[in-house]
Amino acid sequence: MTNLHPTEFAVTVYRTAGTLTVRVAGELGHDTSDGLSDVVARHLTADEAGLSDVRLDFRDLTWIDSSGLTALLTVRRRAGAVGATLHLEHRPDVLERMLRLTTARGDG
Repeated sequence: MTNLHPTEFAVTVYRTAGTLTVRVAGELGHDTSDGLSDVVARHLTADEAGLSDVRLDFRDLTWIDSSGLTALLTVRRRAGAVGATLHLEHRPDVLERMLRLTTARGDG
């Protein structure tokens, strides 16, 4: 039997005037989604926040599941609550597929 190790999850935060950029690496799922939500929430509520944009950079994302999607919705809601716009950047195919599946509408 082969032991498969999930890709390590990591977030890296960059701040510039008015912009919070969070680079997401690895698998965003049940075990890691709270980590993303918590990091963003801490930075959105910082005293000096004054953010107009929150950018999530997914160039190193390897997987996302429904828990990861829930985390994105949470981040969107929290960003909106402080008047910031959420941007999803460098979206890999796995994220694009998840977004398409969740926004598709049936004909009936």
